[in-house]
Amino acid sequence: MNPYEGLATVQRADGSELRVWAEVSIGEKSDGIDGAADRPPWTAQLTARGGEALLLGGDVTLIFDSGESWPAKVTGSHLSSGPHSSNWTQIKGTGPPLIRHA
Repeated sequence: MNPYEGLATVQRADGSELRVWAEVSIGEKSDGIDGAADRPPWTAQLTARGGEALLLGGDVTLIFDSGESWPAKVTGSHLSSGPHSSNWTQIKGTGPPLIRHA
């Protein structure tokens, strides 16, 4: 199930931000090991202009235009295998969603 596909922002631990294309997938509801007990685990595949998403690492926050933010950890990156495939980075949810107040 892909509940979201579109533009989002990733905030790094140092507070810097990167605009990305995010494809979010939600897994089966779990016992809370991979996420909050009241929410199933999720992963997102991120791409960014110039391959900048490959530079992401560690703890990040995926921020949607609605203001909702989801804490995550970078779990891997994939280099392009040719001109018709893109570089992407995968993140996995680490906690419950938060509402960011500007």
